[in-house]
Amino acid sequence: MKITHGLLAVLLVCCIAPPVPGQTEKITLYADAAGTDCSVTETVPGIVSMYMFHVGSGVRRASKFTAPKPACWTGAVWAGDVISPGLGVAIGNTQSDFTLYYNYAGVSCFQEPNPLPLYIGTINYFVVSPGPSCCEYPVLPASDSEVPGSVITVLCVEPPSLIAIGAGKVTINETEDCPCDPPVAVEETTWGRVKAFYR
Repeated sequence: MKITHGLLAVLLVCCIAPPVPGQTEKITLYADAAGTDCSVTETVPGIVSMYMFHVGSGVRRASKFTAPKPACWTGAVWAGDVISPGLGVAIGNTQSDFTLYYNYAGVSCFQEPNPLPLYIGTINYFVVSPGPSCCEYPVLPASDSEVPGSVITVLCVEPPSLIAIGAGKVTINETEDCPCDPPVAVEETTWGRVKAFYR
């Protein structure tokens, strides 16, 4: 069933209430599918995948972020995104503005919820030459984020509430000078920004 942004907005504005306080969470990248390694060792030509995760706890409706190839990663060409089967609906791509609707089930929040941490999928690159040392690859806010300068998510509560969350990173060819970043705390936002998320 296809649901448009407009219909989602109507579904969400039926119940207006203050936002729910968030928990520590972030959208981040890992070098492995288990979500344990934040350092990518890239030394030979071939396909390199970045594994996207929404980490934290609880259940979420959606997220919005971007994760374009960093300028320091010379010799790599974006080959596409692969979203985890059954995750939901993706709009856009990681190289521009990327919106994900988790387990997109229409009127209800979820029919079969996917609790955090949640594996989102991969960002794939074709590497034609070795990259430089200490090239940091962060997740960034979407240009049209309802909380300017922040990665955002929508809580799976009634009524829905939007919060700003943290953004993690991987490091390509890590050195002692560029370790992985620690988790970033969430920030509450207003109901008006939740509605704007679906426009």
